[in-house]
Amino acid sequence: PQSPVTHLRALGGASQALDKFGVALFLEAVDESLEHWARMVLTLMNSTSLSVRSMSVDFIVSLLGGAFEEGGNMDEIALVFVTVLPEVVAREIALFSVSGKISNMKDVECSLWPLRRALADVEETNPLDDDRVDPQLSPFLGTFCRTCQAVIDSVLIELRLKGSQCVIVGSRIQVSPENDLAKSFRMDHGNRNVNRSESLCSVHTFDADEESVFEAANFFLPETAPSQ
Repeated sequence: PQSPVTHLRALGGASQALDKFGVALFLEAVDESLEHWARMVLTLMNSTSLSVRSMSVDFIVSLLGGAFEEGGNMDEIALVFVTVLPEVVAREIALFSVSGKISNMKDVECSLWPLRRALADVEETNPLDDDRVDPQLSPFLGTFCRTCQAVIDSVLIELRLKGSQCVIVGSRIQVSPENDLAKSFRMDHGNRNVNRSESLCSVHTFDADEESVFEAANFFLPETAPSQ
């Protein structure tokens, strides 16, 4: 893997090009590789290096702010980022698992904390302190970042629902130990042979999960939301 210094130089060069030539020319230059750029930026936003995360946040704020200034919206770019996000999240979880840093769902959630923090930093960008952000852009940034957080939630929900069958890169992941609540669930159903994963899924699925899934889906057009 490349060092944080290499990442910083690459992001710095990209940011300078974006500032010098503008968003329109930048998008014309990247053309069909915009999805690849989105994957790279989101991956670097999950870096354990604070300086790399900060530079990534700076880049995406410049990109979205410039797009809004030139075209009055950032929908096209935001859609690309949200669409590739599940792939990036899955890859980051897999890389942490291969490194031996994941054994349970808490570890999985911790592996995505830098990305969540970076998205929060993007959302908290203040138009009064940053002239790249138009005051009218702030609500759209908030929606974009909350959607990204909801997409991350949805990936974790999918893993949790696998229960005892949750396997990441060949390693079985402990979704949750069977606590008193799960045991009482099985006893209340009067069947000691109830599948453990089913009981855990029922116990550990909350209203917030449903809200996250709907918020993620609502970002897309009604025609494409179900497949997304």
